[in-house]
Amino acid sequence: MATSLRAIASYIAVHHAQMPLNGYDDVTRLSWANTVQIGGDIRFGDGSSVQNRWGETVGQAVPGGVLVYVKANPESGCKGPVRGDDHAQALWLFSANACGVYGLKGVQLIHNGQSAHIGEITLHFEKAQVKLNAGTAMLLRVVSQP
Repeated sequence: MATSLRAIASYIAVHHAQMPLNGYDDVTRLSWANTVQIGGDIRFGDGSSVQNRWGETVGQAVPGGVLVYVKANPESGCKGPVRGDDHAQALWLFSANACGVYGLKGVQLIHNGQSAHIGEITLHFEKAQVKLNAGTAMLLRVVSQP
């Protein structure tokens, strides 16, 4: 299976996406809390909607994540639905239009694996001794061979 990298996020970005928007208390279950997905969508607790920054509903919150309709992000170089796959997809903590690098300073996505050299992903690190820590999240999409 060949995949492309749509988005990558640091452990800290993952942690923030799991924290309630209005703070944590001992009474409210975390799954009921509103959270901000990686990329900016708002998840309104299990069973409720997921909305983008313009207030448009892009999917539904489910236990452990979201089911959303993948949206294009032309500014960052990501396509929307491809090959007719315009159905709700599980994106865990990522927004419907999440694309690129989140919270990883000094890291650039050079090649996402969608075009020539299908499935090969290239990241550039500003410093030679940088590594991706455990807990780094990646949003991958299956791509077909030409």
